[in-house]
Parts: sequence; structure tokens; C-alpha cells
Amino acid sequence: MQTQVKICGITSSEDALFAAEAGANLLGYIFYPPSKRFIAPRNAAQIARQVRTAFPEVRQVGVFVDEEPSNIAWTMNLVGLDLAQLHGRESDAHCRELEMLGVRCVKTIGIGTDGPLVDFRKYDCDFFLCDTHDESLKGGTGRQFDLPRIPGGIKHDKLFVAGGLTPENVAELLLQMRPYAVDVSSGVEIKPGVKSHRRIKEFIEQVRRAIRSDWQQTESLFTIPAAANIIETENEESQPGHVS
Repeated sequence: MQTQVKICGITSSEDALFAAEAGANLLGYIFYPPSKRFIAPRNAAQIARQVRTAFPEVRQVGVFVDEEPSNIAWTMNLVGLDLAQLHGRESDAHCRELEMLGVRCVKTIGIGTDGPLVDFRKYDCDFFLCDTHDESLKGGTGRQFDLPRIPGGIKHDKLFVAGGLTPENVAELLLQMRPYAVDVSSGVEIKPGVKSHRRIKEFIEQVRRAIRSDWQQTESLFTIPAAANIIETENEESQPGHVS
């Protein structure tokens, strides 16, 4: 599985199109007014339309905090989003209602000093996102947490990891685990809501380089025994009395 890259907190078409061209797989828009990266749905719709036209393979995600399901569905339809990321205290019933409205969900699991604050097993969602919990910073904290605190039962092909990721540390995370996606916002910014194109490019390059390195190591594990088998076979054939 190749880990996907999500660039979140998009507020401009320039940043969105650059991230998509650089290789981002997902773009995130924050529809939580108190956030410094808030974007109005109609503005996001204009950006998302440009992205869909130029990069139809890139999926687009709306970030919501304790929003009514009907309002989420309306925004999803207006902007043309693929996933709703729920970053508040949404219940499983909330997620099921969204599912009935045709909305695919990413439920955020806040990670505190003692581990996850909610039991992911109560939720039937398409994906889960683990992020550092901070009651005063809903919608993303920009701070790392200890990876062993991620609930062990979450399958990696359903797991997004966020929280303090940067071009400098994302490769280290990928050495320890291989989630479905890594999610970055402040780690590739000049200031809240304004992305650094250089850091976006560096972040994506670091992810791809870590994946390539892992593939090369995996291939070497298979090719070395294969070579050893050839040598053993040749030695056997050279023994007196060997019949082929």
C-alpha cells in the first residue's frame, strides 16, 4: 500500500493547484469558523472546481466540527467533496446519518496523554484520523503525539495520521508504520492558511522517498535468498553422481 498525502487547510487556488501538481492525493478545506484556516463553502467550491478540472484524480475533503449532518451534506454537494472529516464530538449515530445521506466519513480520534479519548470500535466509518487532542484547537493542533498511543485495532488501510508532521519528520513516522495517509497543514505553511510551495514539495518528496526505500529493502529480502538458492543448486549439480 502506498501512503497517500493530504494537504489540509487549503484557502487558495494557487496552493491547491500547486499541491495537486506536486503529487498530493487529497486536499482539505476547513469549514469551522473559529479556525485560522477557515474557508467559506462558496470560495472552496471555486477552488475545488479548478482542481477537479486539472487533477480529477485528487480527492477533496471537508473538515467539520460538530456540524449538523444536513449542513455537512449541503456543503459536500456544493463544493463537490469526496470525504467529510469529522473533528468534533460526533457520535456513531451522527456518522450513520451522514452515511444515509451518501457522505463518506473520516472520524478523528483525539489522542491525549493517556491514549485515545474515544473508542473507535463504536464507529462504522470509512476511515479514522488520529491527531493530538486539544480542546481549544479543534480542526487540527499542529502538535505530535506518541505513535504507540494509536489504537491497535485500527487497520492501517483505514488510518490517517496527523499532528505536527513536517518535511523533517514524516520519513521517521513512515519507518515506524505505514498508514493509509499522512495529513499535514501547519508543517507546510508560511503562516496559517498560506502554504509554502517549497515545503509542500519537500514533504511529498520525503514521503515518496521513504516508500521507495521501504520497497527496495523489501525487494532485497526476497532477492538475496533467491540468489542463495541458485548457488546451492549449482553446488548440488556439481557433486559426483548427480543426475539431472
